[in-house]
Amino acid sequence: MLEGHFELSSGLHSERYFQCALLLEDPKRAELLARELASSIREKRKEPFDVVIGPALGAVIWAHEVARALGARCQFTERISTRADIPCFDAAATPKPVIERITPWPQPDDCRA
Repeated sequence: MLEGHFELSSGLHSERYFQCALLLEDPKRAELLARELASSIREKRKEPFDVVIGPALGAVIWAHEVARALGARCQFTERISTRADIPCFDAAATPKPVIERITPWPQPDDCRA
């Protein structure tokens, strides 16, 4: 965890920054932390997750590890200009959404559940 002043790519500012690429250099450590995070999530939310969504490119692998630990599928978002879009996957193959969007970017109406 880095501390200081960081301007994030979203334009937001933070006093802390976590460089997940450093974590992902060690697959065993990434798996362990993803399992711990999944355990913490399960304590707060008893219903199972259908999908975990992570932003490309920085968190695809991290989202995959958390999804694996939760027994869920993994998808990713792609940044288009200044907003993040969830690629429009086949609706029949995509389960009902189980998480809320937490990105500050507007989402296209044709990709909303």
